[in-house]
Amino acid sequence: MTAHRPQARRAAPLRCLVTAVLAALLAVTACSGADQDTADAAPRDAQGPADPEHNAADVAFVQAMVARHREAVALAEAAAPRAESAAVRALAERIAASQGPDVATMTGWLDDWGEDAPATDDDGGGDGALSDRAFLTGMIDRHRDAVDLAGAELAEGVHRPARELARAVVTTRTAEIGEMTALLAGD
Repeated sequence: MTAHRPQARRAAPLRCLVTAVLAALLAVTACSGADQDTADAAPRDAQGPADPEHNAADVAFVQAMVARHREAVALAEAAAPRAESAAVRALAERIAASQGPDVATMTGWLDDWGEDAPATDDDGGGDGALSDRAFLTGMIDRHRDAVDLAGAELAEGVHRPARELARAVVTTRTAEIGEMTALLAGD
């Protein structure tokens, strides 16, 4: 039995090393399965941990998008019945139909967060003649602003639904910019 003791003493450090390696592998494996949106999440505010539900970037994004969406809906609703082109009319109707419900969703988020929604602009955007070209150029500018705002949300926001909206904004608005640019080129 004494012959086995030196071997047992040499095995103890090896067991400790194996245990440490296994513990490290388990920790790495557990962390690698973390939720992907956590990896996408922006850093927390320097003043302390942010509310896990939303942060200042989310509020700024949503407030700005509510204002932009309202403007876009008003412009689209004014342009649709006056459109010279069937393609412009269809685009205007699609924009009004898609962005209107988003306003309700985003104002709901703001209400839940105890934040104010931007004041409604009552002019409706419908005064005066609105040519297809004026509608398209105005909407391209609004869409580019929306894409920029969405990029800021994706870089800094933490509210998962707002981030999902931002991703959708980038995708849809970029496609619509291409569509509107093509319509302008066809003038």
